[in-house]
Amino acid sequence: MSATPLGAPPALAISPAEFLRNPTGYAGLVDVPDYVARRLPGWAVLGADVDKIVETIRADGVQPTTSGWVAGFSRLGDQQFTAGRHAEQTGDGAGARSAFLSASFWYFLARWPSPAPGRADAWHAYTRHRIAYLAAARHFRRHFEVLMAPIPGGRLVGYLHRPPGDPGPAPVALVCGGIDVWKSDPAIDAITTSLLARGISVVTIDIPGTGESPVRPTSGRDHAFHALLDQLLTRRDIAAERLGAVGLSFGGHWATRLGLTDRRIRAVVNIGGPLHHAFQRDWLDRLPPTTLASLVNNLGLDTRHLEQVISTLQRMSLVAQGLLHQPHRPAFLAVNGARDEQVPIADLHLLTEHGITQDSLVFGTDRHCASYATPLHRPFIADWLAAHLVN
Repeated sequence: MSATPLGAPPALAISPAEFLRNPTGYAGLVDVPDYVARRLPGWAVLGADVDKIVETIRADGVQPTTSGWVAGFSRLGDQQFTAGRHAEQTGDGAGARSAFLSASFWYFLARWPSPAPGRADAWHAYTRHRIAYLAAARHFRRHFEVLMAPIPGGRLVGYLHRPPGDPGPAPVALVCGGIDVWKSDPAIDAITTSLLARGISVVTIDIPGTGESPVRPTSGRDHAFHALLDQLLTRRDIAAERLGAVGLSFGGHWATRLGLTDRRIRAVVNIGGPLHHAFQRDWLDRLPPTTLASLVNNLGLDTRHLEQVISTLQRMSLVAQGLLHQPHRPAFLAVNGARDEQVPIADLHLLTEHGITQDSLVFGTDRHCASYATPLHRPFIADWLAAHLVN
């Protein structure tokens, strides 16, 4: 096991644990794709067994989206799912919840970053992921409910999480991930848990083009979010005047759009979301290949028609759509790492540069979504949102 420290000789041997202690000090791990290595610290924060991830990758030299990758991580999911069923049958609710959540993580990794059209094995892993997560939900200490909002072309599925007990009408935050992190994935569940602890109910949803969303992420697709809000506001357990939105990665794009276009939103958190500069050609040309491939896949476009891809993405710019001149101004918080390799840090400052008041939290040596500093900014985000929705 070895890695190459930045600016140092290439022969230093380290373990995955050493890499996790100083992820910005090394170029990566031997036999682990760089774009996977960059994600390991974030998965470790979520409780993943990084040694097992690295061991599975190295066993057959598997790469994401290959059949070996899907099969290897699906086997780990199957093992944990079986353990969950056994715990459930013996009345061990806590053990069942833990095992099913572990299974859902391994199935998430099996389909990661996103299943391509025609990849039945990866889509099956995603189905197993949802089954495992819903099995874990049977043993949550919080209230859990599946919501379905009818929209043109289908229905939007959301998961409603409410704090335990009967707190009465509660503030609620819509929480969504990006192109490879969806509504029931570990990172979104961790955000949900932190908000519930502050008395904020949460609805997790998939952004257009991902998971169970029936719409594609082209401009003008906000109707799915508005429809879900319409349904939420018919409920007696939701405080209609205290609504927020939190978006992780590409979800930050949609959360920001929602805050600018829906007057019911009081506060928005954008964690590493693309707003304008990320959609310009000079930046798109620099994107990691896997990121661009996932993005194109979710857009439903053909990589053989690059100009169509570029044109579609450029139209998603909030500047191009004139959304930064909307009269509605909720409270905004933007969080990211200054060394984001997927979204230029300039997008974090976009609202401020257009005269929109915004709080900002930037980690100078961190990457996309400031993922290495998640233990620091997750509670900060929850406290900030509570200050605007609860207090």
